[in-house]
Amino acid sequence: MNFSFFSPVEIIFGQGVSKNIVDYIPSLYSKSRNISDSGFASKFEVKIKSKIDKALVITGKNKGRAGEVINSLKRSAISCELFAQPSEPSIDDIINGVELARKSEVDFVVAIGGGSVIDAGKAIAALTTNTDNIMKYLEVIGDGVPLTEKPLPMIAIPTTSGTGAEVTSNAVIASNKHQVKVSLRSNMMYPDIAIIDPELTIFASPKITATTGMDALTQLIESFTSKFANPITDALSQEGIRRVARSFKKAYSEPLNIEARSDMSLAALLSGITLSNAKLGAVHGIAGPMGGMVNASHGLLCASLLGPVLSANIRVANDIEMSQNQSNVVSNHISNSQEIENAQHIKITLNKYRKIAEILTNNTGSAECNDLINYINELLHHLKIKEICSIALPKFELSQIELLAQKSKESSSMKGNPVTLSLNQIKDIIWQAFFSKI
Repeated sequence: MNFSFFSPVEIIFGQGVSKNIVDYIPSLYSKSRNISDSGFASKFEVKIKSKIDKALVITGKNKGRAGEVINSLKRSAISCELFAQPSEPSIDDIINGVELARKSEVDFVVAIGGGSVIDAGKAIAALTTNTDNIMKYLEVIGDGVPLTEKPLPMIAIPTTSGTGAEVTSNAVIASNKHQVKVSLRSNMMYPDIAIIDPELTIFASPKITATTGMDALTQLIESFTSKFANPITDALSQEGIRRVARSFKKAYSEPLNIEARSDMSLAALLSGITLSNAKLGAVHGIAGPMGGMVNASHGLLCASLLGPVLSANIRVANDIEMSQNQSNVVSNHISNSQEIENAQHIKITLNKYRKIAEILTNNTGSAECNDLINYINELLHHLKIKEICSIALPKFELSQIELLAQKSKESSSMKGNPVTLSLNQIKDIIWQAFFSKI
C-alpha cells in the first residue's frame, strides 16, 4: 500500500468562532514570517515585523454577512479594504483585486463568502506577490508556470456548505474570452487558516443550501470512489457522507437548525480535504468544462449530473465484472497481475457504491447500488433541483453536447473516475442530465 496525504490548513470550527477572528491573527503573523525575500514579498515581510494593520476583506454581493468580522478587525485597529466578488471570479476580477491589494499594501487577505469568494481570495493572495501576468500561471489557457513566491497570508471563512474551498489549493477562474473555467493551482495556495462557523450558513437560501450541499455530497462520493482514494480519504469521505445523510434535508427544510448546519459545514470541509488528496470523477469532469460554456452555478450542474454519472459508472463496472467472471469460467484463472488488479479495483468500486448506499439509506448490510441511485433521485426531488434548473439553467443546445463531451473526456477530474467512460457514454450522461424529460 502506497499513498500520500497533505492538508496544511489550520482549522477553527464551531458556532460563533468567526466573531473571534482577531484571536487567530497571531497565528497568521507567525506563519507569514516564512515569506520569500524578494520583490513585493520582501517589502511585506519587513512591514509585518512591526505590525499587521491592514486587511483586504473579500465578500460576496451581500457585504452585510461580513459585518461582524469586519467590525471585529476594526476594533483591533486593523483597517479593512473591501473587495466584492458577487459571482464566480473571472480573470478581470482577479486582476482588479490584485491591483487593489498592491495599491493598498494590505498585510493579509480575509475571504468571507461562498466558494467563489474564497477562490478569489486565494488567487488574489497568490498573485499579489507573484507579479507576472496572470496568464503565466493559469492552467490550460496559460503557461501553467508554478508560483515562486509565497502568497499573502490568508484566512478563509465559508458562508455556505459546499465547495470545501477553505481547505483546497486551487482557485477556479473563468475566462470569458475562451469560454472556459481553469485553475490557478499551487500547494502554496492553501489558506493559512480556515474558520468554519456554521452560524454563518443559516442565511443561505433553500436554493443555495440545496445546490452547495449537492456539491459537497458529490465531492465526498467522487473522492471516496476515485482511483486515487486512500485509507485516510476513505475514512473522511464516509464520515462526511454520514453527516449529509442525517442532516442535509433538515438543513434545507429547517434553516435555523444549527446542528444540521454544523453537520453540513463539516461535510463540506471534509469534502475539500478528500478531493485535494484523492481527486474527483466524471461529475466534475463534465461540470468543469460546462461551467465555462453556460452561466450556471457549479453546484447545480453537479446536482444534475450526479445521478446519470452514478448510473453509468455502476453499469460499466457491473459489465466489466460480469465479463471478468465469464472469462474466469473459461480459463479457470486470471491470466496476469494487471487483470488481477483490474478485477480487484472493480470489486472495490462496486463495494464502495454499496457502502455509500448503506450510509445514505441507513440500510446496513443489504443496500445495493441501485438503492444509491434511487436515493439520489429522491433527494433531488426533495430539494426541487428540477425546478431550480428550469429557472436558473440557461438553454443548452443539443449541438453543444459533442464539444462538451470532448472537453470532459480530456479534463483532469475525469482521470479519477473509477471506470473509463467512452465519448458516447459521456454524451449520454449529458443528455440524461439536461435533456431527458424522465
